[in-house]
Amino acid sequence: ACGDWVGVPEARSGEEGERKMVLDRARSAADPLEPLERDVVRLRFGLDGERPASLQATANRLGIGVRRARQAEARALQQLALLSDVEAAHRAA
Repeated sequence: ACGDWVGVPEARSGEEGERKMVLDRARSAADPLEPLERDVVRLRFGLDGERPASLQATANRLGIGVRRARQAEARALQQLALLSDVEAAHRAA
């Protein structure tokens, strides 16, 4: 990761800004989710600026079982896909 940026400071600045913008949009998209689903997605995908966590690490951090974390992640991803489809249909109309 750090080695990717050596000798290209301008790219780092631009890519960091783009990464921040993507993370901001992803965090906003996760806001309407149920609290557990939102927490799982944020941890699993590193939406709070941390490294993405494994399913086991996510479950441990939230004090739940891996199965429950997996189910919450699946529900969250379904909801996010549905929201994305609705948004796309709205733009097309």
